[in-house]
Amino acid sequence: MIKLIREGSRKYPWILITLMLMIVVAFIVGMGWWGYGEARTDKVAQVGELSVSIEEYRRTYRNLYDYYKENMGDDVKDDEVKQTALETLVQTKLWVQAAERLGLTVTPAELRAQVIGEQAFHKNGRFHPDVYRTVLLRNRLTPSLFEALERERLLADK
Repeated sequence: MIKLIREGSRKYPWILITLMLMIVVAFIVGMGWWGYGEARTDKVAQVGELSVSIEEYRRTYRNLYDYYKENMGDDVKDDEVKQTALETLVQTKLWVQAAERLGLTVTPAELRAQVIGEQAFHKNGRFHPDVYRTVLLRNRLTPSLFEALERERLLADK
């Protein structure tokens, strides 16, 4: 068989080139059009109309893991933390949907009171904007993202 291919490639090189091009085209078409080239979604879960993004999941997982590590030492089970993070996010999204159906909202004054009341942002017993930004930076959050997360948490708590 190999001898036949070798002799054929010398006498008729265009057949071998055509065959190789057909294989290349088959791989490009097969992998590009039927699934391998599709854009990936950044959703971990869909809860009604709301979705849990990968970034939300990673942030919640990281916070829970750090919390459990600090309180339980090395007895932290990664799978349990992952499951807890996902359950927490899904539960929050469900509460947010319920609050929105009831027409509840979080006013800017409520959000402001929550942020100003957070002890982690205080210096000498008072809210300090520089401490606020520093704490958020250490936690890889922007003020707008933190406030959106707080708004969602407050809405879910209502």
